[in-house]
Amino acid sequence: MDRPEVDDWKTRWGSESWWKDNFVRNNMMVTAAEQYVICGAVHPNTIIEDTKISGGTAACVRSMVSAGIKRAIYVPSETPSDIVWVNF
Repeated sequence: MDRPEVDDWKTRWGSESWWKDNFVRNNMMVTAAEQYVICGAVHPNTIIEDTKISGGTAACVRSMVSAGIKRAIYVPSETPSDIVWVNF
């Protein structure tokens, strides 16, 4: 996906919508996948419980739950050796 080359993308985040392709890509991954791995700083169950958590990973986790996905592997980004299965 093509994205503009910008030094400070946050200043353009609210006024442009080029970043929305990330969410489209995430939904396509959820639809196409047979196995699921989530890597992030926040545990997926916390994302599900706290609707104030936003971003690409949170949107992807919520898409998985909406799609009826029952189980995924979670890799904490800060301690990747602490891999666990997560049941939704």
